[in-house]
Amino acid sequence: MLPEFPKAKQAIQNAWFKVIFAETRSSDPFISKIAVRAQREGNRAFWGESEIEYRKHSVTCRVPTEIAKGVTTEEFFGMAESLGQEMAKGQARRLFEVIETPGPRIITFDNGDGQLTLELWLSKMATMEIDFDERGVPKWPSFVLAPSAAEELKESLVNLSTKQIEHLGRFLEIKKREFDERTSRRRLVD
Repeated sequence: MLPEFPKAKQAIQNAWFKVIFAETRSSDPFISKIAVRAQREGNRAFWGESEIEYRKHSVTCRVPTEIAKGVTTEEFFGMAESLGQEMAKGQARRLFEVIETPGPRIITFDNGDGQLTLELWLSKMATMEIDFDERGVPKWPSFVLAPSAAEELKESLVNLSTKQIEHLGRFLEIKKREFDERTSRRRLVD
């Protein structure tokens, strides 16, 4: 019978899980920007302030075993990396399912909306809540765009006309007023 080394076994297991979680956080650029909150009990999940359907996600791997033959360190931790990548892909798929549903902090664009211009962008942003910092500067939300759509939006924002700049200013005034009303309601409740 072979001896057991519990401390070494625990150290290897900890290293394995560190590799999996590091790869999960870094392999998908969208997932890497989201704060991690471990859920240790219960089956409720939230996106912002809204409850969403909780779905457990797991990944598995099969370790090939042969008598009197082990795996190299690179193969061993390579399995952990591939599990982390697979986990990130599953989380990203689920996240994109969730953000397909519009809400106060989520909007979606599709190909049928037309060319991505300032006017279209502002019409979509009008449905969202926008926060402002203490100096009154808007905290714009993050965007996930296809490279071609990002380029299209960038081109339309390069040379804004005076009319478009005024329209943007009016939009920001409205959003600042809405933000002030939301924050004053919160203060009354506290």
